[in-house]
Amino acid sequence: MADTLNIAILGLGGIAHAFAQDTQGTEGVTIYGAASRNLKKAQDFAAQYKIPKSYGNYPDALADPAVDAVYIATPHRFHFEEIMAALKAGKHVLCEKAIVMNSHELHEVEALAKQTGKVVMEAQTIYHMPLYAQLRAMQEAGVFGDVRVIDVMFGSNNSRTDPHSRLLDPQLAGGALLDIGVYALSAARMFQPDAPKLLNTTMKLGPTSIDDRSVASFANDYGILTNMSLSFYGRLPKQISVATTRGTLTIMEYPRAQAAVFTNLEKQSTTITAGETKKAMAYELADFAEACADPGASREDWQWTKDVMTAMTAMRRQWGYLYPFED
Repeated sequence: MADTLNIAILGLGGIAHAFAQDTQGTEGVTIYGAASRNLKKAQDFAAQYKIPKSYGNYPDALADPAVDAVYIATPHRFHFEEIMAALKAGKHVLCEKAIVMNSHELHEVEALAKQTGKVVMEAQTIYHMPLYAQLRAMQEAGVFGDVRVIDVMFGSNNSRTDPHSRLLDPQLAGGALLDIGVYALSAARMFQPDAPKLLNTTMKLGPTSIDDRSVASFANDYGILTNMSLSFYGRLPKQISVATTRGTLTIMEYPRAQAAVFTNLEKQSTTITAGETKKAMAYELADFAEACADPGASREDWQWTKDVMTAMTAMRRQWGYLYPFED
């Protein structure tokens, strides 16, 4: 691979605009191409962000030998087929969360990535924010004591009403679990030495037959209990609380957090800061570029991605909920 990693963006919706804007100037990376099924849209996007190449379809981007990697920013339903196509074309892949729809798909992705020697990474900001690296180091040093209970919430109070939007259309794998639940489970996974296993879960459908709100409880082999609450149409704080033998660690706005508060048993609070919220996408892109430079290296974030996908698959299985196009 060349010293500079050339990336093409596949799918040019709102998250792609944020990515193109927020990752400008990332060392060792060039946003080289923009691909859409609409060539004019790709050309306008490329002009807006001074991207050298535009493509009127995804296969043309994958066939370009100058493209080293792709960032997939399409609706959930299409992630699996686009990841597989990119790997077969010899490209590294950074894919928006949730990376795929179920554990079976992720297993196939992992197998092809190993076969091709390419990197696949989930664009999950939590795994790349400096704050979480700092908190995990403090946890491993015993600062917080032993983790006992984790409580994590995310309620988006969604204002969208278009039944065909990516969030509300079951044909696009819309719903709370893949959109916001993946954040909650990823944050909880960061504070546990092994994967949480589902105990029980309850879900209620929204008006378009997506998973609208749910609660779930988990336990792992270390005795850590996790409670999760999600809601698409009810405001809940984006908050994770980690109860330990020495106090409580609280993180607000946890998907891109730059600060956490630890309150000890004497009710004395300490604020811990690291990183900057506005650089969240730049952090994940920098980590992706580093991984692409050493594709064979073991990565902890990939294990977290697998564990979270296992949990989400188990939740849907207990709900008896399949997307309309799933077998």
